[in-house]
Amino acid sequence: MPDESSNPARMNWLWLWFGFYILSGLIFGGLSGYVAVSKGLPPHLYFFIGFFLSVAGYVYVLTRASSVNQNVPAGLTKVPKTYAPAPCEKCGYANHPAAKTCAGCGTRLHPALASDMDRLG
Repeated sequence: MPDESSNPARMNWLWLWFGFYILSGLIFGGLSGYVAVSKGLPPHLYFFIGFFLSVAGYVYVLTRASSVNQNVPAGLTKVPKTYAPAPCEKCGYANHPAAKTCAGCGTRLHPALASDMDRLG
């Protein structure tokens, strides 16, 4: 019986299935990380859950409750990097919470937090 390594055209099916497992792990890991970000959960942990458990890991992430009550619009999401806008009491224009004057009507506002420029000095 000839040695399997002597026939270069013959493929070991174990490597093919291993490749499919890695591919599905990357796909479901990415989907799990995306869902985790949109739910306010730690994405790295849920990426690896989706990577190693594939479909079962993705379903697990889908069943987790959101840790933060975010008003994230449907579609692609990203990790929020700013505060929610605060409406002007006079005109209702949405301003950054660190704004000192309204961008809509010019009314003086009471900033809810210090701006990045004020913190820098």
